[in-house]
Amino acid sequence: MLVNRLNNQIQYLKVIGGKYPVLHLTPLGEAAIRDKTAIHLKLPRQVDNQTIERKKAEREAGGTLEYTAQLFSEGLSVEQVALQRGLSTLTIYSHAAKLITDGRVTIEVVVSEDVRQIIEAAILKVGSVEYLYPIKVLLPEAIDYNVIRCVVESWKRKQVCMDGIPSDAIPLHSVSPTDDPVAIFLSCPHPRQLSGLWDAGWALDFHSHFDGADWSRSETGELAYRLKYQTDLSVLPALVEQAMALIADHPELAQVDAVVPVPPSTRRLLDPVSSFAKVLAQRLGFAFLPILIKSRQTAPQKEMRTLAQKRVNVAGAFDLKSPITGKRLLVIDDLFDSGATLEEISLLLRRAGAAGICVLALTCTIHSDA
Repeated sequence: MLVNRLNNQIQYLKVIGGKYPVLHLTPLGEAAIRDKTAIHLKLPRQVDNQTIERKKAEREAGGTLEYTAQLFSEGLSVEQVALQRGLSTLTIYSHAAKLITDGRVTIEVVVSEDVRQIIEAAILKVGSVEYLYPIKVLLPEAIDYNVIRCVVESWKRKQVCMDGIPSDAIPLHSVSPTDDPVAIFLSCPHPRQLSGLWDAGWALDFHSHFDGADWSRSETGELAYRLKYQTDLSVLPALVEQAMALIADHPELAQVDAVVPVPPSTRRLLDPVSSFAKVLAQRLGFAFLPILIKSRQTAPQKEMRTLAQKRVNVAGAFDLKSPITGKRLLVIDDLFDSGATLEEISLLLRRAGAAGICVLALTCTIHSDA
């Protein structure tokens, strides 16, 4: 089991053969032996009695979602369920949204009547529940995306019951002849999943798009551009709100202990990634951990022509100024292209003993390998 953990997480070993497989070192493993690199193993943690009881109750209920539904049926609030299960409220709200969608829990169990009415009023003003961001900007700061999503799922069910309309995207008014469907589509964020050596990864949107032969930055790309090249801090709230909406949809991004910014290739009076990461960490209630440093100067990745050049450019270019053993980290970057920078950083963090790595980029290129 320990070998499997090492093989899957750090990629020092590989299995060769079919019926009688044998273990071999990967090139990374050979380099570790040759250079006498320390290999950090994540050993199984001691499980306390409370955790054992929680897992037993979960199994008896039929699974994690079923256990949350059972606790709701017993009259517990979201906060009480989270405490009972030893999970974050974000995870429980995610469970609640699914249970509401399935008709197994009513919105009244999850959200107070006054908050529900405020959110529903915002939904009516927006005229659609397809995207959460336009609804959020009309609401008080204290109402977060997790609560909004639960109300939206309840709203969808009510619309289905009344009108028989499919619940995946329910417009509350018809599109007028003057509305341009293409323009409407392009103006909305389109999060992009990022594949790599991390546990989970997303970009808020593509950096740019084509409308016929015309190239232009997306709305998110324009915000990222203004933050990076024009030192425009006024765009931070909009970018952070988009990130919060994305995290509400993908709560695994918030199962971390700290937010870590990627250091810039070019020195600037204002580091845009750190600025964004710091505000996001405050919103999430996590530590802001600027532990990554450049161990040598690199050229901007956009100047590299091939993936091989990009990997060579960042190889061994980062170091840590404090230990991160056992920590789960959300690594923030501005633009995802080849993924070479984030893969190099992920390898460094794995070797240093990080317990988990998620990545979040402001934007990704149209031609990225994500």
